Amino acid sequence: MTDGKLWSKEPNKDYPAVWIEGDRTVKIGSPKNLPATARQVVQGNGYVVRDGELAEPVGNLKVRHPRTVVGVDKDGHTLVLLTVDGRNKQKAIGMTGEELGKEMLRLGCHTAINLDGGGSTTLVVRDPADGGLKIVNDPSDHRERAVADVIGVTTTGDTKATTKPAGE
Repeated sequence: MTDGKLWSKEPNKDYPAVWIEGDRTVKIGSPKNLPATARQVVQGNGYVVRDGELAEPVGNLKVRHPRTVVGVDKDGHTLVLLTVDGRNKQKAIGMTGEELGKEMLRLGCHTAINLDGGGSTTLVVRDPADGGLKIVNDPSDHRERAVADVIGVTTTGDTKATTKPAGE
């Protein structure tokens, strides 16, 4: 969903979703409970943190892969995005669901989901020096991949955006 326009009429009801409501709070839960106030929605494929606890890894969350993860604090006011590189033994090997969950808990998340991974895990930021877009991670495909879902974040002056390597 983008600005209230639903793109997919049949979400997978077994997979969690993250949504932004009209008051700018962030929620994570089942798409079957999606409220009418939802404005932006992206669906993931599994929980890594649920109700403040590590979630049991399922499916591909049992093995290491590059990852894109989104989490939220208990109040729904702090959104955490985590990009994990992988499939490159010299630089990064990816993370399992359990490792992701531990990191998202450390970052203050009450709930967090894996969105995707592999070659589609790409973090792009606007370079403040020239205004251009710049890939800041090392995608496992060694290039940007065309994907259907994107999370875009803009700041309005009352938000704080930081980027830092895991473990700092």
